[in-house]
Amino acid sequence: HLSFVLAMQLYAQPVEAPWRPSRVATRRGRSKPSDWRRTQWRLCSSGVVAALARKVSTRVMQRIQYSDGISIGGRPASLWSVGEDGKELSAYRYAFSARKLALSILGWPLGSSSEVELPVEGLLQVEEPAVMSRAVVLVHGLLCSRLDMAHIAEDLCRRGFSVLAPEMDDSVSHEEGIVPGGFVGSLLAREDAEERRLQVLQEAISWLRARGANEVGLVGHSRGGVTISQLEGCFCRVNIAGFQPPQVDPEDIFRANALGPMLIICGSEDEVCTRPPLSMKYVQETVQRLRPEAESFYPSGVTHFNLLNPKVVETWRTT
Repeated sequence: HLSFVLAMQLYAQPVEAPWRPSRVATRRGRSKPSDWRRTQWRLCSSGVVAALARKVSTRVMQRIQYSDGISIGGRPASLWSVGEDGKELSAYRYAFSARKLALSILGWPLGSSSEVELPVEGLLQVEEPAVMSRAVVLVHGLLCSRLDMAHIAEDLCRRGFSVLAPEMDDSVSHEEGIVPGGFVGSLLAREDAEERRLQVLQEAISWLRARGANEVGLVGHSRGGVTISQLEGCFCRVNIAGFQPPQVDPEDIFRANALGPMLIICGSEDEVCTRPPLSMKYVQETVQRLRPEAESFYPSGVTHFNLLNPKVVETWRTT
């Protein structure tokens, strides 16, 4: 099984900050230095990697290979793995549809689509990298994209994992799959959308296993955290802020047949999961009731999008 001892591994990760908190100081909310908020997203990202890695200190010395020529669920998917061959990659490229974002939230066709480039260094582009024996599927959130957690994918590759990130129907990287009625329409179509997400996730897992992956871990952010918490079977899972409003039965999120070790992360300033109609109390009580055996981490000062690739978040402000 994939190692899942978060308590010690999380703080063993190298963090680009002069201070690293102890578990007691973090959990009990003791005083923290002023740079706590600035470094917290790095700690959380390191925790995701630690939760999936057998040995924290193990790093693969080969280069990272990348491909976006793979199709999962009828749409492009991103694959990261390790190897020495390939063409130098200068940037990730994907589409961003402000029009789909407006239609899905407001119900009005505002904005347009544009091509986005996220600069990268040290990656090699290949047609299809070889898949390692250990792999991870990254599942993005509602109206997000497969590159939201590219930085986590790269770090996992350096520790010997292949990482696959499929594009869901509700991604803003294409204009298909728009549900009429804006945000209300999306809520009414929730169950069908979640079942479709589970189909895509299962296809991604099958794709990896068919190419040699013996162990597959699941990481999901927001709606993606819900998706990985619903999938039947035994997997190592990391749910990042994956909760639904109280009107949705939480047992439909943390399903009884979704087995295996789990890490649940939710920041104290999460504007989606800790604000009405939800609250941090509701989140913690739900975890305690339905996943008491799970590792949980509720970092202070962290918002809903702090764990995403900072370059992606910046494009939201400028596109």
